[in-house]
Amino acid sequence: MLDRGSTAARGRERRSRRVVCGLLALILGGLASGAHAGSPKQVYDRMLAKIPRISDAAVGRFKPRHACACLTPGSLFAGVVMMDEFDTVRCVKIGFTPEGEILSFFLCNEFTVIGR
Repeated sequence: MLDRGSTAARGRERRSRRVVCGLLALILGGLASGAHAGSPKQVYDRMLAKIPRISDAAVGRFKPRHACACLTPGSLFAGVVMMDEFDTVRCVKIGFTPEGEILSFFLCNEFTVIGR
């Protein structure tokens, strides 16, 4: 015959272990996400660090991340979001030579981000 007392005890023990493991996972997950988020200034600085600089594009490191549309009357164009040497975020239209090298930059202050 089966010993129901020991079977029930083993079931409680397994459930207890699962609960402890689940709580431990939640605690560790919370600690990891809290450490990653950082202060608002750290989050802001990381966000700005992802915006490519015009000076990087001029030396061949052209890696735009976001498309934009200039909204300045008389200067409507599509471009890419970049940061200039004064740390101002702008919409930049880039002119290229027939060989594909960067020739010129046209900067716009009034723009909207249209892609990611």
